[in-house]
Amino acid sequence: MHGDVQRRVSLPLELGAQRGGIEPFPRQLKGPLHNRSVIHAGNLAQRRRAVGRSSDKINSMALATRPVFDEHAASTCYATGRECSRITVMTDHQNFILASLDEVERTHLLAGAQKFPLVFGETILEPDQTVSHVFFPETGVISIITEAANGQATEGGVTGSEGAAALPEALGSGVMRSRGVVQADGMAWRCRAADCRALHQTSERFRIAAAKAAEFQVVEARQSLLCRSYHPAEQRLARWLLEMNERRNTQSQTLPITQEIMAVMLAVQRTTVTSAATALRKAGLISYLRGKIVIRDVDGLEKAACACRATVRAAEEHILGRRRA
Repeated sequence: MHGDVQRRVSLPLELGAQRGGIEPFPRQLKGPLHNRSVIHAGNLAQRRRAVGRSSDKINSMALATRPVFDEHAASTCYATGRECSRITVMTDHQNFILASLDEVERTHLLAGAQKFPLVFGETILEPDQTVSHVFFPETGVISIITEAANGQATEGGVTGSEGAAALPEALGSGVMRSRGVVQADGMAWRCRAADCRALHQTSERFRIAAAKAAEFQVVEARQSLLCRSYHPAEQRLARWLLEMNERRNTQSQTLPITQEIMAVMLAVQRTTVTSAATALRKAGLISYLRGKIVIRDVDGLEKAACACRATVRAAEEHILGRRRA
């Protein structure tokens, strides 16, 4: 069954496009799984290969110790059809949960794991599917998208190096209720859900780290609910751009993003996104081209963001014990 699964990504749109109403999630992500198509700016296969080749560069920037891979041992991801190299050695991690484990526990968990390039716009977790694997990002961002029956959607959570996508589901019911979509290129470790459950039974470090990551995700989701209810779109967009950029764990200030996706993430109309982005651009805080936003003034964007920004950062420091630069 999984062999028929096709890869999906969203279709970039101009930031200046004017369309009213909160749009359903990108049309090519809707419908039965086997009917979804592959659409992306440029050649998707070429882009995926480029992200795969750049993963070593990502590692050199983000990780203190390089991993060693067995290039002859590979498996195929059911959601994307891509081959992922099996990791055999890894001694240092940006990911909070993996970094919390001792060497023996980490080796046990990653014995069957794969190096998994995260490609912007790609769906790696499907709703109403049994969770077979958990993604631990070292770099990059995975958005958890909640969809309504009519196709409308919004971002229900974000996972970067502070946690693991699908881990709560793997340790709970075993079924994914939302969609996992990559919002920033990077690299994650794709671990078997069964291995996560086994380690959760034996490792106190893993249980504590997983609980802290889940707690932070809940705190952030609650804060985002308040933010969406009371704060202006311009402030919310500034906050979202800053947090998305930080979670990528790279030095680049360029985010591949579209108006359609930003509208989904912020749960607003596209025209509202256009107005908010235009205000930030006129203030000299960002610039944008088709499918890309460049952060020009981080300090200015911090001042433009709502107070939820400081609240979430304080929660991250208190719960996870780490402060972002």
